[in-house]
Amino acid sequence: MCTKKIDIPDLKAQYTRAHGRSHHQSEVLITVEHHFKVDIFIVAIGFQLQELDDIFCDQIIELLILSLTLYPQDSYNSFNVDDECNFA
Repeated sequence: MCTKKIDIPDLKAQYTRAHGRSHHQSEVLITVEHHFKVDIFIVAIGFQLQELDDIFCDQIIELLILSLTLYPQDSYNSFNVDDECNFA
């Protein structure tokens, strides 16, 4: 039977970037788990936002943003008549 060794990272260990010297690292200690959960998530969201930006023109995005103000949550507190009128 063939067995393969799989390295499993310690997610609680401090994350260090692959390049640069340690004194160039930020003062905030980031764990490997944080890197995978947050930093990579932010990059993925950035790619998705760029893709949406390529698909929709500025006017459609403005319409979507303004349509969110019509949501009755918080008694329409984010509704701004001037913004709606400027768009029309």
